[in-house]
Amino acid sequence: MSDMKKQKNYAGFTLIELLIAVAIVGIIAAIGYPSYSQYLLKSGRSEGVAALLQMMERQENYYRDNLSYTASASQLGYTSATVASETGRYTLSASQCGSESIARCVLLTATPDPQGKQAADTTGNLTVNSRGVKSANWP
Repeated sequence: MSDMKKQKNYAGFTLIELLIAVAIVGIIAAIGYPSYSQYLLKSGRSEGVAALLQMMERQENYYRDNLSYTASASQLGYTSATVASETGRYTLSASQCGSESIARCVLLTATPDPQGKQAADTTGNLTVNSRGVKSANWP
């Protein structure tokens, strides 16, 4: 009868071991997710900067040919009136620098999409003008 009462060896994890593993994964995720979110916002700002620099290059080419800057995206070779960055995180626009005419100085602005991936970015608009002056939040 003692043979029938032999204890069986079970292999596997106990409930406590699984709960500890889940808790460790949760702690790691809670620490890592905010850093990852900030990384995504920073990479989005880099996309906005790249789009601004590309538009500034087109403005300089236009100035070389016409001795004036322009606020019209179509005159710069864009297909639509609204210019967006590659993934649509930013919308680009051109305007005059302060009180100067746009013929002498152009101010380019990248505005984060308020409904999109860059909505949580609190740094605001990115700007650069034809004289190389950039906004304070330039990455």
